[in-house]
Amino acid sequence: MTATTEPLAFVLHSRPYRETSLLIEAFGSAHGRLGLVAKGARRGRSPWTALLQPFTPLRLAFGGRSSLKTLTAVEAHAPPYRLTGIAWFCACYLNELLLKLFQPEDSHPVLLDNYHETLARLASSQDAPAREAALRYFETLLLQEMGYGLPLTHDVMGRALCLEARYHFDTAHGFRCTADGAYSGATLVALRERRLADRVQFAEAKTLLRQAIDFQLADQVLQSRKLFQQISTYQRVA
Repeated sequence: MTATTEPLAFVLHSRPYRETSLLIEAFGSAHGRLGLVAKGARRGRSPWTALLQPFTPLRLAFGGRSSLKTLTAVEAHAPPYRLTGIAWFCACYLNELLLKLFQPEDSHPVLLDNYHETLARLASSQDAPAREAALRYFETLLLQEMGYGLPLTHDVMGRALCLEARYHFDTAHGFRCTADGAYSGATLVALRERRLADRVQFAEAKTLLRQAIDFQLADQVLQSRKLFQQISTYQRVA
């Protein structure tokens, strides 16, 4: 079996398969989403056990003609990202977006690089605004890579977005200037220029991107979002 290589990839999800193997969903720079069988990966002495974990940059080799490939080699590309608490929930959310919104073997190397960068930011900062900014910029690029990028330069009439104006967002058409719009032009421009700066802008950007992403998800439910909401509710009660 001729091996195909993936120079940079991350495990998005895995589950047991048969007695000793794993079914892996990965996302790579060259091949996008990949379904892989890791034979024997659950054996106690398998060197793959510690490697095939989420948030670890990997090099992979695999083969096979079906949509489900057979993993033939794994090695670390770089050390794993150490994510705890809210940062871990955020990273799980990124993984679920990639799983639910992208088709197998649809390459998006720019998005994979940004995912790599976002994990690094989540792992290195305990600062809530920095964490939120990393998520919002990733979501913005994700929509762009899907072909549904937000029109953050102009409204539905073709006019440049105005910092002082307010806008309503229609997922099918774009931004319409209206006095009672949910989103300020200042927030939209800040999101475009990757310089979200204050609590109001972060809140508006989060609502906007949730609206756009939920439209793409259709009826799919994000388990990572539900779990985080449950944990947050428990923490407030406790």
